[in-house]
Parts: sequence; C-alpha cells; structure tokens
Amino acid sequence: SAPALGPSGATITDLGYSRSYRLCVVGYDLAGNQTPFSGSVTVLPGRARARQRLGDQTCETSGPQPAPTYSDVTIWACPITTVVAAGLMSSCAPGRFCPDDPVTRADLAVILENALHRGTRTRIPPATGVFADVPPALPEACFIEQLHRDGLTSGCNLSPLRYCPDALITRETAAVMLLLAKHGRTYSPPPCTGMFADVPCSLPTAAFVEQLARECVTSGCGASPPQYCPTAAVTRKELAVFLWRALLLEPACGVPIC
Repeated sequence: SAPALGPSGATITDLGYSRSYRLCVVGYDLAGNQTPFSGSVTVLPGRARARQRLGDQTCETSGPQPAPTYSDVTIWACPITTVVAAGLMSSCAPGRFCPDDPVTRADLAVILENALHRGTRTRIPPATGVFADVPPALPEACFIEQLHRDGLTSGCNLSPLRYCPDALITRETAAVMLLLAKHGRTYSPPPCTGMFADVPCSLPTAAFVEQLARECVTSGCGASPPQYCPTAAVTRKELAVFLWRALLLEPACGVPIC
C-alpha cells in the first residue's frame, strides 16, 4: 500500500485497488489545474483515480517489500511473490494478486519503471503532457513519460503523439518492451527465422518475440505447431513470470520455474 506523501497532515486511506503498482497521487485537480492539497485522499477499489496533489511530491518507484501470500494464486506462486517482493508489481487488494486480470499500457509503464529501478525507490519527474492522450492528471502519467524518456516506448501513434494508456498490453508488445528494459534502449535482436507459426517474419515485432523465446522468457502459447499468440492480452500472472525470467533470475534454458 502507498504511504502518505506530502505536507504534514496529508494522509491516504487505502481501501484496496486493482492496479498493478504502488499508488502515486499526482498533481492536478479534476479540471486539470495544478492545485495545492491539504487533507486526505480516499482511494476506492477498482480503477478510481485520485487527482489531488500532495505538496510538491512526484511519483516514486517501489522498493523491496516483504514476500506476500495470496489467496487467489494457485500456480506460479514463487515467480509472482518474488516479483512482488522485488517491488516490480504489487497486490490488487489485500491478500489478492488478481492473476487473470489483463495488464494495460499504463500499468506496464509503472511496472517497467519499477523494474528499471529495482532495489531502490526513485523519484520520477512530474508529467508535462508529452502524449496527447496522457494528461498530467493521470496517476500513471509521470511513469509513462519517463518510459518514453528511457526509450522503451514511442507510443501507439506518432501524429499526434499518443500512448493509449488504457489499451491492453499484447504479448508481442510485451516482448519488445521487456527486451529493451533488459538490454537497453538501443538493443536490436537477431533477425527473425520463423520460429513461431503465428509470428511471420513480416511482423515488425517478430525478431523481439523470437529473442524472448531464445532467452527462455517464454515458450509460447502452443507447442504443435509452435505458437506465440502475439495479439493476445498479457495477464498479470503471465507478466509476473516474464519479469521473473527476464529481469530477476535470468535462468538458462530448461531451468524450471522455482
């Protein structure tokens, strides 16, 4: 859960929320105007978004936390709890991970910034309105813009520049962003060879998808013939395993999950 940030007396009442990251309350009111804040914020469950500013604080990445126990996690428990304990993802509600919930592009921006700064708590500069569809009032805005500055995303549209924050992350997009997070913004994978039946080499993300498999982050979504399901949405449990394999343990091929 998020600690209170800001001036003396400012508090956050956490009633549970189904997002994949630590809450960050950012700097604008509902009309989009920057405003000082003194008092309390009640965070409702689900996709409720707080708009009030807490002093001059900016967004902050998560640091390490105790390994949790989840009542709704029946498979891949070790990778999930390891990723959460590392501060890359967080609970969706007390004692729950919501493993089958899909991940949005806004979610992934926060998760990847946590991954890039794993092991620490790092201030992210305030949002300035880089993307036409990401107002600075959006709680994820500072993370989205930092992801852009870090070279891990060019958005979903160039003219005007847009990020599509509420769109779901697909498996092919996840492959690109995970490998850039791991190897750096200038990384270019080896050419496509036709590894997956449903990932033709004409697909712009094909080389990244195949490299994700070579690095044992994924085995695809089907074995006969080999398939990756590039346009399928990524669930929270799938992303947790991707993060665990790609960024935390870097296992060799054949090493089982935990």
